Amino acid sequence: MSELNKENKKSTAGKVPVWVFVLVLVVLLGGAYMLSEQRMATTDDESRTEPEMTSLQEEKSPKMREGNPVVAVVNGAEIKRQAVLDFIKTLPDHVKSMPIENLFPMALDQVVTDHILAQKVETANLDGDPEVIDALAQVEKEIKRNIFLQRQLDDLVTEDKLKAKYEEFTKQFDGVEETHARHILLESEDDAKAVIAELNEGADFVELAKEKSVGPTAERGGDLGYFKKGDMVAEFGEAAFALPVGEYSTEPVKSQFGWHVLMVEDRRNIEPPAYEEVRSKLEQKMRQEELFLLMQSWQKGADVEKFDINGGSLEVEYTPDEDGSADTAEQTVEETAEESAAEVSKPAETPEAAE
Repeated sequence: MSELNKENKKSTAGKVPVWVFVLVLVVLLGGAYMLSEQRMATTDDESRTEPEMTSLQEEKSPKMREGNPVVAVVNGAEIKRQAVLDFIKTLPDHVKSMPIENLFPMALDQVVTDHILAQKVETANLDGDPEVIDALAQVEKEIKRNIFLQRQLDDLVTEDKLKAKYEEFTKQFDGVEETHARHILLESEDDAKAVIAELNEGADFVELAKEKSVGPTAERGGDLGYFKKGDMVAEFGEAAFALPVGEYSTEPVKSQFGWHVLMVEDRRNIEPPAYEEVRSKLEQKMRQEELFLLMQSWQKGADVEKFDINGGSLEVEYTPDEDGSADTAEQTVEETAEESAAEVSKPAETPEAAE
């Protein structure tokens, strides 16, 4: 945080879904991982005094050879190593990071359990079960719904529209400048005037900042990096953007933080991010907007009669704001522009405006 900001506000098998087993395994492996870490830590301690024991344990750990051998047989059904490795790929990263010699046996146990459960399910004859049929129907309904909406939006959100949105987005950067400045923060006006007098006599600004400034940026010569005028408290922002590049303030600048002596090192226009950098965000926002408009148009085109909670007539019927989509679209561009501008112009420590 900048000085101004700091001072302002501190595989599955069978027909059983794999997620069931992933959830179980994550819980089991979480505890197992902790035990493994403890065991490894203990082994490290013991290795300092018993290196022969460590060497012997390492020799007992089998190394993975080429091929795809059978690693288990469940009621006559073979499980090959690749099936276990494929299952491991579906696990969270923090679980996959475990040593394979520790992870493989536990993953194998889960795959074996998966096979046993799959075999049990096969013999349960649930294909015609009403509860299963109803659940599958609900899943099928959601899949069809999602695919239908995605295809509708694919037709509406085109590359040409996205590029037009990007052009609109880049206009938010027109004429927006940012300044690179340093400052020396003093506790009194007299102290600030004394610093200005030293600068007038040829003192180095950076060295004076390191020596005299009472703020946390003193150690780096008062460097505030690049910032926009609105990033700073009003008095500071106005003074910084009024100074020509290469000059320092000849009068102290007072703010809620104290007295400042400023020096401007550079000023530049903010360049918008490249299209590819913001394309995915623009697409996500546009799909949300188009979905809202699509739903509105479908509602208007449908023959809908609504009633109150008791089935009676509605005295006042709620209707979505017809202008809401336009507001949403404008707000989307503005918010995206602001977010991207902040990322583009953000220095190592970006000062934030005081409330």
